[in-house]
Amino acid sequence: MDMNQGPLNSPPKSYAELFEKTANDAVAWLDSAEGLAAAAEAVKRDDDNTGGARVLADTGTLTRKRGVYAMLLGYAIECALKGLLAKAGNKLGTSTGTLEPRFKTHKLADVANAAGVSVSAAEKETLTWLWCYIEYMGRYDESTRPDFVKADAMLKIGLIDGLTEIQDVPSPPGFGAAGARRRRAPQT
Repeated sequence: MDMNQGPLNSPPKSYAELFEKTANDAVAWLDSAEGLAAAAEAVKRDDDNTGGARVLADTGTLTRKRGVYAMLLGYAIECALKGLLAKAGNKLGTSTGTLEPRFKTHKLADVANAAGVSVSAAEKETLTWLWCYIEYMGRYDESTRPDFVKADAMLKIGLIDGLTEIQDVPSPPGFGAAGARRRRAPQT
């Protein structure tokens, strides 16, 4: 049989068919993870070359580019984890061109758990921070999500202490103290 023939190599008839095929392909997820990780490193390198590392070291403040780096890194981890899910035989993509509802999330700790990846408390904290960067901190100055908006408002007026909706955690490794001062990660 010709290797280029068969259901996996035939062209899709619609977007939904293409999406379903790609979303259930572990290699496609891992290719995306590699590309996103490379892009994250390029952004970090550019930030380092334009003084971002010095700003972080001197003030504990993340530059805008450092936030984009964290977002891209989070997306790379998400794609790698979803690749593991696909490789284990989980059906991520549906015939309607969407992700299965249980896998339609950026909450990295939840995706890691679904993929059977054990994470320590420190790793879970880091995954939670990266989820925040995916959701908005890597893209927007302000969030439109109620759980993040409340955190932003409380930080701005200095009323963060004692809020049960906000998890008061230090920034993840590699991000310095900025995350703890600038934003707090919502509880997952």
